[in-house]
Amino acid sequence: MTDTPEYRFLGERVRDALHAAEGTLLEEDSIEEWSDLVEDGSESAVLLTSQQIESLTMLLPYAAQPHDSQHGNWHADALAALRAHQDCHTVITDLIAERDDVLAGIVQARDYVFTDLYAGEYGDLYVSAEQVLDRLRPRLRERQSVRDLDVARSEWCSECLERWVHEDSCAVPQEKQDVTARRDGLIRSHLHCEAIGKAVIAHTARCLTAAETIAQYIALTTELVYGDRVVDPHDLLSVMEIADLDVRLDGSPEALAVSICPPLDDPDYCQEEPFHSSPHRACRSLT
Repeated sequence: MTDTPEYRFLGERVRDALHAAEGTLLEEDSIEEWSDLVEDGSESAVLLTSQQIESLTMLLPYAAQPHDSQHGNWHADALAALRAHQDCHTVITDLIAERDDVLAGIVQARDYVFTDLYAGEYGDLYVSAEQVLDRLRPRLRERQSVRDLDVARSEWCSECLERWVHEDSCAVPQEKQDVTARRDGLIRSHLHCEAIGKAVIAHTARCLTAAETIAQYIALTTELVYGDRVVDPHDLLSVMEIADLDVRLDGSPEALAVSICPPLDDPDYCQEEPFHSSPHRACRSLT
């Protein structure tokens, strides 16, 4: 499969493989016996020759991988550097930043579901599928700037209930500093660098699986409303929870190094005034 400038979700990779096989697109009105040939109600289909099917068969194993192979194609080099203890702090920091970008995409996509809704013909609420996917799509480290998880997360401190400001007694900033300091100490010790790198890569894969699950749900539930591809925000939110992607601290150096502080949670966007963490218009729409 040829690399593209952006991460491709599973459905997109399969479509790319089908396009690369160069089949012939047929429309419903092009064949009289359409209903006999196409039994699933589709209005179009792709005709493949035997040779094209062989080509597609070779492409599909690569297209149907759990994650886009472009993401993390530097991980082997990263682990080799960690085994040799070459600039471990930078390598691990880059791995964590890549992981954080995937989580930031899920957070931003989830936030978008609450901020740009519109009503259909019968009053049903929808959100743009393309806009959700654009925010959800992970960045490719070698081509794009990764997103900062801290910036993407809620504007409200869950402890202080203040926007971007912490009270003097708030423990969140100190906890984050403590975790960062302990992580830096682990890396400087050079006792666990490769294990830490493997742990970050494994957690990134788990986060990518969550992003792919959301994208697949969108692909299966997309509707056309006023010519736009949309999804129901209420149902979509059920697959967008992120608290279970948190890293559980079990005392191991790898878990400490990969931990997220403050921990991930799934905030209630429809709290009572004045604690809305997204525009109130969207909160009212989802009640």
